[in-house]
Amino acid sequence: MKRLSVIVTGISLIALLTACGSERQPSVDTKTQPSAAEPAAAATENPAATAQPAPETAPAASGAAILTEEDANNIALTDAGVTEADVTGIRIQLETDHGVQEYEVEFYAGNLEYDYDIDAATGQIRSKDTDIENDFPTLQPSGVTITQADAIALVLEKVPGAAESDVRIHLDNDDGRTVYEGSLVLDQTEYDFEIDAETGAFLEWEQESIHD
Repeated sequence: MKRLSVIVTGISLIALLTACGSERQPSVDTKTQPSAAEPAAAATENPAATAQPAPETAPAASGAAILTEEDANNIALTDAGVTEADVTGIRIQLETDHGVQEYEVEFYAGNLEYDYDIDAATGQIRSKDTDIENDFPTLQPSGVTITQADAIALVLEKVPGAAESDVRIHLDNDDGRTVYEGSLVLDQTEYDFEIDAETGAFLEWEQESIHD
């Protein structure tokens, strides 16, 4: 029994010595080093420079210069071969025909009526026409007691401010009655009339804007 106890004691002593001689493996506390913070890239904005548009230049008014009424009158009279003194009545209007501005010139000289359409920008004669109004203007037809001058005077009495040159007039026959027929233009208004050549009575009198 004694021997067994000694053996057990010896074994225990050996085990104790073995345990003390063993090297301890220290635990390594590895501290995690913080990673260096990457510097934040400053986002530098370079906004595109907005180009300022060049100011628009308004187009210059490009209306073709037009002739005056006097220019149109001279062109028509020169072409007809008559003078101002020959003219007994004249009318000049600025109109537009198919997009083209033109002067319509109508006048009487002697026993003829002249009609001209003249380009208001170039002075070119676009059309012209001549009509015989009275083959024998110096002869007074039978049954006529009112002269042309008298008839014109009657018309001028009805339109204050008008002149003889504003009147277009000629003798005509209306259902067997001799009449003075014509028109007067003043201040953008046209007056149309018919006068009994025997009595001087107005058979017709109408007025309207020349733009109608």
